[in-house]
Amino acid sequence: MDQRPALPLGRLFFARRRYWIGYNAPAMFIRLTKRVFPALAAVLLIGCNTIKFGYDNVDWVLLNKADRYLDLNDSQRQLTEQLVAARMEVHRREELPIYVATLKEVRVMLADELTAAELEIIKEQIPALYRRTMRDTIPGIVILLAAIDDAQIDHLQTRFEEKNREFKSDFMPKSNQVRLDRRAERSTNIFAFFIGELRPDQVALVSHYRNAMPLTADDWLAYHQARQNALLAMLRGRASDTELERFLVAWWVDLADQPPTLKHKMAVNTDAWSQMILALDKTLDEQQRHKLLDKLDLFIDAFGELVAEKTS
Repeated sequence: MDQRPALPLGRLFFARRRYWIGYNAPAMFIRLTKRVFPALAAVLLIGCNTIKFGYDNVDWVLLNKADRYLDLNDSQRQLTEQLVAARMEVHRREELPIYVATLKEVRVMLADELTAAELEIIKEQIPALYRRTMRDTIPGIVILLAAIDDAQIDHLQTRFEEKNREFKSDFMPKSNQVRLDRRAERSTNIFAFFIGELRPDQVALVSHYRNAMPLTADDWLAYHQARQNALLAMLRGRASDTELERFLVAWWVDLADQPPTLKHKMAVNTDAWSQMILALDKTLDEQQRHKLLDKLDLFIDAFGELVAEKTS
């Protein structure tokens, strides 16, 4: 995947794997499919019950995340619990049914060889789900941010700095070849989660496409450090709720004000991801295709049961 530094506050409500929340993903069906499940990062394991358990208990995970980033006091913890509970209730009632319907459509398209037209549809559908989820989550985050004091803003700055150092350690080794090798390996592992172990020719295919794509870690780190600093300045200046919400939507949903170099690299990489997806899809054997569909069925069934439990 393209390397992007952490946006910790976005993870107060919908935490996924370490470095993605708040960014638009490159266009590829496996990674795009994962974007449907931002609240279930820690439970991308096996079994419908595991997914349901993770969703039903995500409030505890998110409260812990909020506390780590903001060092919450007792009243703020209570506020966070209320905000998370309210958001998850709406998410389950209004958004999970859309996730299920979308995943069913995606499954039909992936049941046989994926076409370029189908991939374009997936590239539109899945990011749209993310944008809605994030846009509707931001007001709750703003409420919590409005309740923090100067010491907590300093604590948030320290956490930003720590996560950025972790990002540099993970994604920005000095050797470009090491960066390329790690990036190709991460992408291979993502595909393997959905289709099983890749054959040597498939590993080579992924490496071929990934190694030709521009590296973006330095650009993403610079972009998000600038946005982090702007947010900290707004918090210290006691910006209004409206100003904070507008800023976070621009940053986490719209990815506004990206430097031209980063925008160009992302456009190149998005096109390359599409080419790689289509090429890899053509190589899937019957067992890999079946495994991919089984993974989608896991989430369709789990989310469907969660919706049914709430409405029954």
